[in-house]
Amino acid sequence: SRASDAVGAGDLRGRTLIVLNESDLPGGAAGQRLLAHIRNGAMLFIVPGDRGSLGVTPEWQAVLPARIGTVVDRSAGRGGRWASVDFSNALFEPFRAARADFSSVTVSRYRALEPVPDSAQVIARLDDGAPLLVERPVGAGRILIWAGTLDPAWDDLPFHPLWGPFAHQL
Repeated sequence: SRASDAVGAGDLRGRTLIVLNESDLPGGAAGQRLLAHIRNGAMLFIVPGDRGSLGVTPEWQAVLPARIGTVVDRSAGRGGRWASVDFSNALFEPFRAARADFSSVTVSRYRALEPVPDSAQVIARLDDGAPLLVERPVGAGRILIWAGTLDPAWDDLPFHPLWGPFAHQL
């Protein structure tokens, strides 16, 4: 665990998954190291939450799978539900045989995501059509943006039986 702008070259060595949890994308030398690491095969999982990834440099904007928008609050009603999952995607493929039902996951808040045309894949959507998880290949690696949070503040996925296998599959 490190502040995003304090990641050194040694911190990335041997890492195949980097999670930016409610943190901004690093700029300068740290950002260049991280982007090179992704291009060499690592996966970056961005979870903006309430406060992360609000300031995006042009260098990052060129590779992100989506523009990160404002927080959408659906807590006044019953909340939203997962409506679709792309089981052909490597992240969700293991769930296909089990016919995993992500539609029982309730989402009360999420960040609006605007996928980049022609280069990003929406691999999970909510019942209102909003992208929940967007992916884009970058060199030999990939970048994913998750519209929710990793804690139960915005959705009940952490309490769902699919949470453990989903986190493991990441």
